[in-house]
Amino acid sequence: FAEERYKSNFNMTLELGNISLSARVLAMLSQRLMDTLLVDQLQQPECLAAVARDAVAPAVVPVQLQQFAVNVTPSIHISCGTGVEGDFAETIETTVAALMRGYQPSLTALVPGLLERFRP
Repeated sequence: FAEERYKSNFNMTLELGNISLSARVLAMLSQRLMDTLLVDQLQQPECLAAVARDAVAPAVVPVQLQQFAVNVTPSIHISCGTGVEGDFAETIETTVAALMRGYQPSLTALVPGLLERFRP
C-alpha cells in the first residue's frame, strides 16, 4: 500500500498596524540641575534621566511607571492558491485572526506587569 504525500506552498504575512504606545511616568528631579539645562537638553530623555538619577540616593529608583498602554491592530494573511487549498488557507486565516483579536486585551494587560517585573 503506497502512501501519498501532499505538498503545497503557502504565503503567510503577519501585519502589526496602528501601533501606539503611551506612558505616564512620575519622576523625582533636581530643581538645581534642571535650572542648568539648556532648552535643547530639556527635550532629550537622556538628560532628564541624568537629572532624575542625581535627585535621589543611589538605592532609590527616581522614576516610576504609573501607566503604560499598548494598542496594536494585528492582521494575518495566508494565501495558498485556489480550490481546496485556498479554502483551507482562508479558514486558517479567519481562525487565527479571531484568536488574535480575542487575546489582544490580555497581551495589553500583561505589558505593564512585565515592565514592573523587570524594573531595577
